[in-house]
Amino acid sequence: SLTKITIPKSVKEIGEFAFKKCLLLKEIIIPSEVRKIGDWAFIYCENLEKVEGLKKGMIYSPCTFLYCSKYQIQNI
Repeated sequence: SLTKITIPKSVKEIGEFAFKKCLLLKEIIIPSEVRKIGDWAFIYCENLEKVEGLKKGMIYSPCTFLYCSKYQIQNI
């Protein structure tokens, strides 16, 4: 029953499909050390509401958060 993830500072990249279908996931905290988030990393995380730490210069695509119907990507 994973509802919140804090990515460790030692992580530089979140791979493709890393958290696919984590249906109970509501919040992700991404440290500034992460430079890239893979395509579809959070696909089908249908209850995801909050992502903290997305920043300018971080590499990710629109399909990173595909089918996360409760999450709206904020301008950064």
